[in-house]
Amino acid sequence: MGCLWALAMNLPLWALAAFLGSLCTPVGLVVGILLGAKGNELAWKHRRFDSIEHFRKVQQVWAVVGISLTVFVVLVYAALAALSVFLQ
Repeated sequence: MGCLWALAMNLPLWALAAFLGSLCTPVGLVVGILLGAKGNELAWKHRRFDSIEHFRKVQQVWAVVGISLTVFVVLVYAALAALSVFLQ
C-alpha cells in the first residue's frame, strides 16, 4: 500500500516521467544502434590516439566499463523487482 500512496502523491511527476520515457526510448534505441555501428569510426576520427594499439586498448577499457554498467543496472532492476514481489 505504501508504494501506491507515494505514487498517488506524486502523480504529476510520474506522468511526466512516463511521458518523457516514452519519447526517449525510441530515440535512445536509434542512437544506440548508430553508435554501435559507427562508434569506433567516430572515436578514431574525433580523438587523437598514439597508435592503433592505444586506440584498441582504450576501446577495450570502454567495452568493459559498458558491459559492467549494463550488468549492474540489470542486477539493480532484478533486485528491485524481487524486493517489490517480496514486499507485497
